[in-house]
Amino acid sequence: MLCSCAAPHQTFNHTAEQLHFIQSYLKTRLFNHIVFSNHKTYKNEVHIYFAGDGTPWIQGKIPAVDPTPRDSVALTLMNHDKSASVLIGRPCYHGFHQMPKCEPVHWTNGRYSPQIVESMHLALAETLKSFPHNTSVVLIGYSGGATLASLLAQWDQPQNKLNISKIISIAGNQDIDAWCDYHNVPRLAASMNPVKQPALPKHIAQIFIVGANDKVVLPEHSIAYAERQPNTRVIWVEGGDHVCCWQRTLEEVL
Repeated sequence: MLCSCAAPHQTFNHTAEQLHFIQSYLKTRLFNHIVFSNHKTYKNEVHIYFAGDGTPWIQGKIPAVDPTPRDSVALTLMNHDKSASVLIGRPCYHGFHQMPKCEPVHWTNGRYSPQIVESMHLALAETLKSFPHNTSVVLIGYSGGATLASLLAQWDQPQNKLNISKIISIAGNQDIDAWCDYHNVPRLAASMNPVKQPALPKHIAQIFIVGANDKVVLPEHSIAYAERQPNTRVIWVEGGDHVCCWQRTLEEVL
């Protein structure tokens, strides 16, 4: 009952607390971010998680007051990760929607805008300062978080300052135009579309885990992107829909 009455960001943060994640905050020159970390031992590699889009719109028409995901798929996946892992929250999510710089466009049409991606990149760079310089970075995105993971890796090129070695997309959406057309909703005019960005270099491995029964993000929305990349693998999860069942497959991939 308490969870049903709480704001989405309170429910998400409470779940992270129950999982004993360390909660911290950081501020870029653009936005504020929440960061959740696990207690696992560092072994030359860190896994960076990105949660889904949450609820940008109410009934597809009215911008939500608090877009923070009501589910905890990304947190659950990170909880079973045996490596040092961090979840970086998006700008204007997790209670920051009331900050002066935050407007509904930042979680609706512009949820993947250059401004959002840049702030996520700055937050990731700041987070990595806690790890050795040669740390290998694996980006793991769920749903719209996978969209951000792809855009972040592209943003980091060609210098590859963050040493990104792998991207794991889980029920991810790398073609936001096709996704909007499929759901018969206006395209995200203020956002960048991963499939229209330059291909990533071959040294960045990309793995796309898709659900055969996913009707929220069709597998095709990842495959169209994967076909344009030089080093990819697509893993089909038979019977998988948009929220189930990713844990075992991700563990095998990791």
